[in-house]
Amino acid sequence: MNIHEASVQSIDADAQRWAHACFPFAHSALVADSPWARTHRLAGEHGVAYLKIVPPQQRAVLPAVAVLARHFAPRIPQVLAFDAQQGWMLSASHDGATLSYESASEDLRELAQAFARMQLQAAAAPEVLACLPRPDLATLLEQLLTFLRPGPATAPQGTDGVHADYFIGSEQALRFERALQQRRRLLEPYLAQAAALPLTLEHGDLRPPNAALLADGSCVLLDWDDAMLAPAGMSLHGLFSGCTMPTILLSGSPAAQAAAGTPGGLMIHGYIDTLAQGGYADVATLRRLLPAAMCSGMIQFIVNFARYPGTVARAGVRGTLLARLESLLDVCDLLTVRQASLTREFAADYEAHHEYGRAQHLLMDDAARYPHDAAVVQRLALVLHKRGDLESATEMYERALALQPDGAPLHAGLGAVLMDDLQMARSTEHLQRALALEPGLGAAQHSLARAHAIAQMQLDAAQPERMPILRYTDAERVGAEVAPALLALGASLFQTYGTLQVDNAFAREAIEHIQRTFFERYLPYFREDNHPDALRLGDKRYMLTVDIDETFGDPGLLGAPMVLPLIRKILGDDCVLGAYTAVISLPGSRDQRLHKDHPALFPETQWHFGLPCFATQIIIPLVPLNEFTGTTRFYKGSHLLPTEQAEASGSQDPVVPLGSCLLTDYRCAHRGLGNRSDTVRPILTLIFNRPWFRDFKNYAQQPPLRITDAAYERMPEDLRALVSWWREEKRYSQLGRSLLL
Repeated sequence: MNIHEASVQSIDADAQRWAHACFPFAHSALVADSPWARTHRLAGEHGVAYLKIVPPQQRAVLPAVAVLARHFAPRIPQVLAFDAQQGWMLSASHDGATLSYESASEDLRELAQAFARMQLQAAAAPEVLACLPRPDLATLLEQLLTFLRPGPATAPQGTDGVHADYFIGSEQALRFERALQQRRRLLEPYLAQAAALPLTLEHGDLRPPNAALLADGSCVLLDWDDAMLAPAGMSLHGLFSGCTMPTILLSGSPAAQAAAGTPGGLMIHGYIDTLAQGGYADVATLRRLLPAAMCSGMIQFIVNFARYPGTVARAGVRGTLLARLESLLDVCDLLTVRQASLTREFAADYEAHHEYGRAQHLLMDDAARYPHDAAVVQRLALVLHKRGDLESATEMYERALALQPDGAPLHAGLGAVLMDDLQMARSTEHLQRALALEPGLGAAQHSLARAHAIAQMQLDAAQPERMPILRYTDAERVGAEVAPALLALGASLFQTYGTLQVDNAFAREAIEHIQRTFFERYLPYFREDNHPDALRLGDKRYMLTVDIDETFGDPGLLGAPMVLPLIRKILGDDCVLGAYTAVISLPGSRDQRLHKDHPALFPETQWHFGLPCFATQIIIPLVPLNEFTGTTRFYKGSHLLPTEQAEASGSQDPVVPLGSCLLTDYRCAHRGLGNRSDTVRPILTLIFNRPWFRDFKNYAQQPPLRITDAAYERMPEDLRALVSWWREEKRYSQLGRSLLL
């Protein structure tokens, strides 16, 4: 137990002693633990009560919550006692059924209407409203931008506040700060509209889990710690997990009219009707101004997180903040399309920052306005292509060509899309047409050269004796980004043949550095012996688990930019690194037997051969693989055949220089050939697999991964995601062993 945990337990013990004097109880259970409150459920002969313990920055609101509970009883649970100095509040149980986002439509509508009735009642009670804090609406946007700007790298428990990067990382925080600053001229006048609504009671965190349905069908509202005096609507974002949907529902569009009967439509219209009938404002005014109030409330909700630097629930806060900030950008996009002059400007801004999905939504509106403008349609087609929606991009280019048949850039663009879809004949046709119309068109020349190279690689791979090879140029490798056409080609070749050689995937000097480190660190394994932590794989051949550190965990190797995208295209974006080993073949080693690295998933059926790939091995040679050092003999296509039929399909012996690698489906038959040279032949083997798969066969003698906590923390976030499964399984395994002792 660390100092902070001990302090928390001491505070809770003091609070429970205080609560027991007010409400004798026999049993206590912690039912909620977050940076903004810890809640204990207390049960005794007098029933159930709840003890809430809030941090110092929340204590000032407790007297106001007590006032609200008295005034709005029984719609707010009775406050039995509170100590604002200590941050303790004891409340009676509401005895209702807590709502959720999946609750019945009529129950959610009742929640929205019950809150509206409370707001009407509060408007007639100035003494109640006077006890509530009032946010500064005029500075909300600036508060948000300040929150999004970088803060301290860490925020220890007890600090006064944090910035958004503490929760969502600096890259995301700066992304939102930049985008919202760029759209400030849209947001500021929009948010100012909220001030035109009368001030009333606002909950601050109104959402279904903070409400319960009583036996008589009425609602009780819980957790008023963020209560404030503000325009109506500032709490509504919590009912919709953001502002996007309710803003659309109030837009008057055909989509909004069609959605009026949905749970969201029933909630928002029930809320508006209740306020209008009570005289707060007329329906037209509410429909016009509530979206701005909702957006303001969501911003206030976001910046409130600056007060909670604790590590508890930090991951949950990250998800909430990202969702609300994306919703705020959605609102900006809805405002953008209302001003056609801004659509292309902000679409270009999104494109420049590789946010092609958002650019697409803006340009779709532009194309709907100007359906006969070939340049507008072309721009949408280009963004669809960048986003990877090849079918829609093809459709848009064909529409643009119907408007402008002799547009050379249009033919070049369509040819590039078709190439990424590996429709090589049609691609070449359009690229040649583009060059016939405009001979010096560089984009078409570049694409046509790539199309010819792809076609040649496809032809070579189809030759029975040849290894399928994906070749990168030096410029492509230095650019560290796989072109979509090459990504599609690599995945297609791999799925067809079950194996693939990727040439020029790594810088030769980087592999030579790894080679030198490997030869120094693992020298003891360069002799024939019974190594206790290395698996013997036949004659003079051993497999050992590699230490993932600065060298072998280098992002250029572990997250290889020319290979990992291909792996993810084959296995899915959620694939993980299942094992990281090295295989050492000593001089004089003999050929291995023909084998597959893992048994069939369903050996009693033939399903195994019809399934997509579930695991892929990357082999990275640390010495060149050739007829002297030996190589791995593959039987392409054998991932779709039983092992005993593999040899009949013919074999391939790849020659692999330093900087190249081999990929193989875990179902592909192969054999390591003997080492006829006078030096050891080490290869690195990285096994990537789908997250549900575990190799039960090959790691009984040693772990599949070896990584220290310190090395894990140093890894970039995207690479940590590849190995976090192993860290968690080790933690649970250790916990299980400790429970057994």
